Amino acid sequence: MIFTRSKLLRKLEFGKKNIAIKIVIYLALLLVAYLMLLPFIIMLEDLWASPVTQSVDPRVPVEVTYSWKNFFNNINIFKKSDNYLWITFKNSFIIASCATLLNVYFSAMTAYAVTAYEWKLRQAFSNFILAIILIPSTLTTLGFIQLVYKFHLSNKLFMLFLPAIATPMTVFFMRQYLIASLSRDVIHSARMDGSNEFRTFMQIILPMMKPAIATQAIFAYVASWNNLFVPLVLLTDWEKKTLVVYISQGASGRDLLFTVLPLILIYVFCSRHIVDSIGLGSVKG
Repeated sequence: MIFTRSKLLRKLEFGKKNIAIKIVIYLALLLVAYLMLLPFIIMLEDLWASPVTQSVDPRVPVEVTYSWKNFFNNINIFKKSDNYLWITFKNSFIIASCATLLNVYFSAMTAYAVTAYEWKLRQAFSNFILAIILIPSTLTTLGFIQLVYKFHLSNKLFMLFLPAIATPMTVFFMRQYLIASLSRDVIHSARMDGSNEFRTFMQIILPMMKPAIATQAIFAYVASWNNLFVPLVLLTDWEKKTLVVYISQGASGRDLLFTVLPLILIYVFCSRHIVDSIGLGSVKG
């Protein structure tokens, strides 16, 4: 192929424009990435920072030093059993973990029952779930708080994760996933091989639902971990408060770091299933 001088110059100019556009795009992406990582960088810096003392004169800047000694001191403060940061962290971890396990397990079981079995009120039950989703969460939360105080169950950690057993949105999502992925032939084959219903659910259905379970586990864990209003109202004893409530009273970047780490870890372990779940769940249904 023979290039004339004009064609060659136009091709070079087009190549330079492409390179310039790519450079601008990469610089913009780097700027966005830096802005997103900046809060985490500030939180990490506070791990090496000396404790901030209140200045008598607000016009005088407070001097902060950074060293490895401060880093180990901050870690040791967190490890102390009488430190409220550690106490509230444990409470939040217990509540969020139990709420997530109850949420995904019983929602998967309910979705399987609605999808796999033929019974008279199946469609009515599905419509009932949709109707509950349409109810504003504020109304259900206020009713739940009144119920807790009526039965004198405040300051009980299990009251913050026990309601996760009944989560209509998770049931609806998992039902849509099963409609797209579950084959009745698999269930019939398991029954012919002598498998009972519970064993079929535990050994066949649950592994099949891993993408949906991982996706909903992320949402459930983040929602429970970041829940502020309900723990703030129900938990009055400082030994029972959650980490988010403790942080809301005033905290440093070091304290904020511990609120983010569990969410990052659960996202790292479960995020690879999100694309599979959404892609499969959107095929039909």
